[in-house]
Amino acid sequence: MAEIRLIIDGREVAVPAGATILDAARKAGSYVPALCDHPDLKPIGSCKLCIVSVEGLDHYPTSCNTLAEEGMVVQTRTEELQEMRRNALEMLLALTNHPTSCLFCDRKDECTELRECMKKFPVTVGCKFCPSDGRCELQAAVEFVGLERVRYQHIFRNMPVLREPFFDRNYNLCIMCSRCIRVCEEVRGEGVLSSNPDFHRMHWIGPPSLMDSTCSFVEHAWTSAPPEPSAHGQKNGSGRTASSPPSAPTAASDAGWILESKTA
Repeated sequence: MAEIRLIIDGREVAVPAGATILDAARKAGSYVPALCDHPDLKPIGSCKLCIVSVEGLDHYPTSCNTLAEEGMVVQTRTEELQEMRRNALEMLLALTNHPTSCLFCDRKDECTELRECMKKFPVTVGCKFCPSDGRCELQAAVEFVGLERVRYQHIFRNMPVLREPFFDRNYNLCIMCSRCIRVCEEVRGEGVLSSNPDFHRMHWIGPPSLMDSTCSFVEHAWTSAPPEPSAHGQKNGSGRTASSPPSAPTAASDAGWILESKTA
């Protein structure tokens, strides 16, 4: 297969023709946050966090769905890019009412005891109670862009956890990345899941009951999303392995975004 060469953050990298700028950045060792991207899915560029600066372009393309070209000179981390990413991530957290207390707590690195989290918010939404704590794409993105707070009003929605035989779905923690929906459609060919994007209020992923649908309860779809907001408890013996580094998620190993697998 033909290769193309380009410069990523001052480093020359060779990638196969047809690779994206994000592929090239990962090969070059440059971390670029991309919460909606997944290697098993068609890129959609909806989260806008993977924007980069390309010499000669007068705009900032999303790297997940922009093909790498021969001789490109790309910057992945400039102050202007970081400011735009902070704004995008702040808006995303506000629109989806994602819990942020743990993300921005100035003592989060010291919070090892139960009482510390209980003082701040319900245990069910604390990062320290998630098995993906410390290897989470959302945590990594917040830290990387330097986001320190959300200026817009947002509240914990207190939606009920949907409990079913194989999965518990907790949409208080969903940021509508749509990975689970796209895996269900593109990878599994099922098309069971659909979005109900009532942003800032009660967005969730349907159907209300998977038991009453044609869902085959394949964990691939449910384990495809960024891991941080997944577990509202322990792993229930699911036996899932640790997720891959935030820059290169894999469907087989990422912890679920909105639910807890109960399968062995």
